[in-house]
Amino acid sequence: MRAENLRLVVALVFAAMAVLLHLRHVLIPEVVEHFREGNLELGAWLATLLSGWNVARWYMARSYRQVRERAVRRPFRHDPEPTGPVVPNPDFDFVRLPDIDRGSPGPSANGDHK
Repeated sequence: MRAENLRLVVALVFAAMAVLLHLRHVLIPEVVEHFREGNLELGAWLATLLSGWNVARWYMARSYRQVRERAVRRPFRHDPEPTGPVVPNPDFDFVRLPDIDRGSPGPSANGDHK
């Protein structure tokens, strides 16, 4: 998972936590009695703040990546401009076998010139 997607997941977890803490009197009234009211209220607002912070970081990273991809094409992609057929250079044809029928043999393997 990329860090960009992880930020969005963390933001969703904090958003769910914030909704649960803000709606605690409606959803879980029996649990609310065991905690002080100020701690839960502070936790709800902190979860809301952290959720917004992670959404902002996710959005900034995503928009930066989109701008960077738009400016320069990614490596290992085909060239967008069509090119003509490639003409092979016979000097670089290493698959071709040497001509044995020629009259003069090439230099000897040990360096002797005949």
